Amino acid sequence: MAEKRQAKRDLWSKKTWFKVYAPEMFDKEGFVAETPAFKGEHVLGRIVELPLTELTGSFKHHKYKIYLKITDVKDDKATTKLNGLELLRDFVSRMVRKRTSRVDLIEDFVSKDGIKARYKLLLITKRRVQTSTKKDIREKMKEVLKEYVRNNNFENVVKGFLNESFHRKMIEEVNKIYPVNYFDIRMLEVLE
Repeated sequence: MAEKRQAKRDLWSKKTWFKVYAPEMFDKEGFVAETPAFKGEHVLGRIVELPLTELTGSFKHHKYKIYLKITDVKDDKATTKLNGLELLRDFVSRMVRKRTSRVDLIEDFVSKDGIKARYKLLLITKRRVQTSTKKDIREKMKEVLKEYVRNNNFENVVKGFLNESFHRKMIEEVNKIYPVNYFDIRMLEVLE
């Protein structure tokens, strides 16, 4: 006897689309994406990845990806908070050249308002440097970052990264040790 085939049910038609809204810390607050789910609680904790230019409207942020985590759902509106920021890999590859030195720093710090985050910084010198000079540069980077993060709340830290006021401060301090060709935030991860 032949088996009975069950008709496939269309599960997509039963899902509802939830509108994802950006956090208040960005200039362009509002709708950024949509995500489907059966219930609102299924959306909680999802990560939305998008280019930073969509939030800020500035082309100078084309080199960044931003990660937003959905924290709350009311009706069909999902609110988010910043979960991370990342420099595109191909951009980093273009910046690192022959006869230069790359100095990386990875540190965890707690901001003034108690948010713990992992900061990954990238610095490229004008010429190749010795390991001892790299060590001195890394120590100076750590000192400047620690002071900056501990004296500001997390929202101001992120805004300082985006408007590049932190970049200018870092380059000014490290230039006292060795001339800097390029400096940027390679990655920022919010640790829960």
